[in-house]
Amino acid sequence: MLRNPSEKERIATEFVELLPMLRVRLGITQKELGEKVGATRHTIMFVETKRNALTWTMFLSLIFFFLLEPRTRPFLLASGIIGDDLSRILFGDDSMQAHIASLLDSQKPMLAKAKEMLDNLSNAIDE
Repeated sequence: MLRNPSEKERIATEFVELLPMLRVRLGITQKELGEKVGATRHTIMFVETKRNALTWTMFLSLIFFFLLEPRTRPFLLASGIIGDDLSRILFGDDSMQAHIASLLDSQKPMLAKAKEMLDNLSNAIDE
């Protein structure tokens, strides 16, 4: 259950790739995001530009923030960041896993579109 530090680091690193896109999706600044999750603008900026590693605590704060936000939830779910082990950590049991699986099944077209948009944004950022 994500006891391995390298597994936590891998998940946090994958999330960092999504962070700028999720923030832009909400139309908020680095400062505004920082205020919402208890960080400074510089912390968000350094994480987004990969100058600082994302701590596990900050990762969890950001995951909860983006999961609770209806405009970013589909993108987060489509990304595949929240696997079984992380789901157990976040929600304490398997009930949320079943809920997420149900959401994924019922919203496949929307999630496919969200995944396509994520890929397009990622490609645009890389160019």
